[in-house]
Amino acid sequence: MSNIISIGSRREVDQDWKDEGLCAETSPDLFFPGKGEPTTPAKKICVACDVKERCLAWALETGEEYGVWGGTSENERRRMRKELGYVDEPEELAA
Repeated sequence: MSNIISIGSRREVDQDWKDEGLCAETSPDLFFPGKGEPTTPAKKICVACDVKERCLAWALETGEEYGVWGGTSENERRRMRKELGYVDEPEELAA
């Protein structure tokens, strides 16, 4: 059996945790820094967040490409997805 994980559309993934995140009380700009800007300020908020694990799981499962999610940057999640064997479905199959 393969260890490759295939992801469905974002509509199918639970997002109820989002309102509970500390990021909901903070400016979104902090979690979507511009190119070359630090992610450290957002990550410091994530450290104390009760839904950090669910946030990261959502970002990995949906292939979220932008921003800080679950205390991780875009590059960190990209590496994690590769290490975990995630495979993105073509857009037309996910709908």
